Amino acid sequence: MNRGRVQYRSRTSTTSKATPFCRTKARGASKLQPWSRLSRASAGRTRGRVDAWRERGRRDSLRGYASLVEETESDQVEFSSTFGAWRNSKSRETSWDLLPQQWARLAEEVPKDTIAVIDENNGKSEGTRVEWTYGELHEEICLFAWGLKSLGAEKGHTTCIFSENSARWLVADQGSSMLGCTNALRGITSPAEELSFIVDNSQGRGLIVQNEDTLNHIWPTLVENGQHNQIGFVVVLWDGVTEARRTEGDVQVLSYADVINMGREASSAKPLESILNSTISEEDPYCIIYTSGTTGQPKGAMLSHKNIMYQIVNLHNVIAIPSETNVISLLPPWHVYQLATGYYSYSHGITNRYSNVANFAKDLGEHGCDFIVAVPLVIENLYKKVMSSVKKMPSSKRNLVGFFLKASQNYIQATRVVQGVSLKYVHERPSPLKMLAYWLVHILLKPIHALANKLVYSKIRDQIKISRTIVSGGGALSEHLEDFFEIVGVEIINGWGLTETSPVIAARPTKLTNSYQNARGTVGRPVPGTQIRAVDPETLEAIPDGQKGLLLAKGATIFGGYKQNPKATESAFRYGDGWFDTGDLGYIAPYKNHHDMGGMCVLVGREKETIVLSNGENVEPSPLEQACLASSYIEQIMVVGQDKKSLGALVVPDYEALMEEGIISSKSDKDEAMKFLKAEIKQKIEERDLFKPQESVRNIVLLEDPLTFEDGFLTRTMKVRRHIVAEAFGSKIDSMFGSA
Repeated sequence: MNRGRVQYRSRTSTTSKATPFCRTKARGASKLQPWSRLSRASAGRTRGRVDAWRERGRRDSLRGYASLVEETESDQVEFSSTFGAWRNSKSRETSWDLLPQQWARLAEEVPKDTIAVIDENNGKSEGTRVEWTYGELHEEICLFAWGLKSLGAEKGHTTCIFSENSARWLVADQGSSMLGCTNALRGITSPAEELSFIVDNSQGRGLIVQNEDTLNHIWPTLVENGQHNQIGFVVVLWDGVTEARRTEGDVQVLSYADVINMGREASSAKPLESILNSTISEEDPYCIIYTSGTTGQPKGAMLSHKNIMYQIVNLHNVIAIPSETNVISLLPPWHVYQLATGYYSYSHGITNRYSNVANFAKDLGEHGCDFIVAVPLVIENLYKKVMSSVKKMPSSKRNLVGFFLKASQNYIQATRVVQGVSLKYVHERPSPLKMLAYWLVHILLKPIHALANKLVYSKIRDQIKISRTIVSGGGALSEHLEDFFEIVGVEIINGWGLTETSPVIAARPTKLTNSYQNARGTVGRPVPGTQIRAVDPETLEAIPDGQKGLLLAKGATIFGGYKQNPKATESAFRYGDGWFDTGDLGYIAPYKNHHDMGGMCVLVGREKETIVLSNGENVEPSPLEQACLASSYIEQIMVVGQDKKSLGALVVPDYEALMEEGIISSKSDKDEAMKFLKAEIKQKIEERDLFKPQESVRNIVLLEDPLTFEDGFLTRTMKVRRHIVAEAFGSKIDSMFGSA
């Protein structure tokens, strides 16, 4: 394994298969290849400098930030400058594509029979199953763009797209972008008032909705608020349009097929590709993605073409996707993690199958996949499905699996220490005696782990049906999930980012990259061209590596501000000099103690989630909740205790698991469940590394029903809306602490 702070590879395609869309001319040939920012010699020099720093033991470093790229004139062209400067670099003769331009390139470069899109979960009528090659997808996008142009859409306009993930969403998004329009994105389950606000805030001129139900949901509110007058057209993506809805006042309502037919007619005497607006620049806004709006109205983060292209060009440094990879798209398209990784994966000529929550289990079971981007809840459900099947085994087999899992857990934890990627020793170096013990555990348990892999874990991988990589994003990943998937041999990597960072600013790389250092518990190092700095939350002064603070980010990935919200934009950039306040608390692993995690980011919570006890102690609830969710008896948990003497928790038990194990006989056995779960929570929290007494959860309240998105308690990415839950269960929380 290569060690050091900068590790890249430069891959050159030798076939016609597509890789990220920037063209390099070499020896008269024209091929697509992903970019490596530094030459190998340059990377070697940088690695040498990092090794020298380690040897000198810079324990008192005041750098206060980490950057994956060393800013030296001889080593690189400054990547955080505009793409135009990179184009004009004397070091490379390069032609860049922006996002709407990629489809013609992919249609030309990807083998003609490669399927780009499969969608069989949308549309109620027969004949709506979609299966397109890259050539057919390009044609569909162009026809849709021609149709939108016939309806009056043009560069500078905003198109509001309120739909879930589907092949037609992709066509609508890219068709609109080809004209130079900006797309305001949101899902169909948002309240009508919120969608109405987005139409108004984004100054939407066109409206594209998933189906008639979505139109029925939003249109009365648009009329009531007077925003229907600014809408020039409405397009319904799925299931057509009934005659009664063909017009809404003076606004024409068209089906997806109508727009495609209009496009075919408008382009009949012209080259299909001529619809692409050649004046689109990297600085133009590509989309506006609205935050979840847990407090007040949502904020519209404006992302440019440069922001999105930055992700697509650079993600190969952390997420290697070979051609002929099968991907399942599950997350909503207005989730920026799905947006960026989705378009990145298309740039490699993959086959993408669109799924949704209702059909995911069926799609994964029937088709499997090589690669998936998922939120932690989906990953947790995969884990629980496996463990549920283990519990149903005869006791002899169940005990054997349990023995193997425990032995393998000890093996991988020892192996992490040996390899220098154990978060347990990020701040201190293990003693020689401990290091010897870890080596012995690593050596002795290796054959047991290999045997378990052959007898047990291979069957678990067959059950999971994800052959290569799970990319986790959109929330913290629990330690027990990290351990489990590493044990059974399914690669799981984690990234960090926000809507405003478009999104990935740091990530742990996959095995197929030369920079593979998948240190569990971290979110990896910054991606190329991005800087991350830890500062004191009160003074905003930079703090040393290894010290917890507020994390700021800077680089080509950072958004341009919130739509029509200068106050929020000013607050987000209050540090100055282009530094964006992520709102996340964490630290940057120092280059010391002879581990391999220097420069990696470790998140510990959100600034606004920190619980301050009455004695002034600060507690981050997320790590405690993640530890408790390792229990098979806890379905959901939210730690509370602001201004209280101690912590408490709202707990949704897994009643079926409790009854299966004979802990309770029915859901009415509250006292027995309470007693058992208090002990379970105490054990899970106190067995954490670096446990502090103030982190003890003294009291709990059991909730009958799970917290759901439909009830307003969760975001679409399954994050708990803490203030809403605290308000709804305020009396239960008060009674819990009243009895303390």
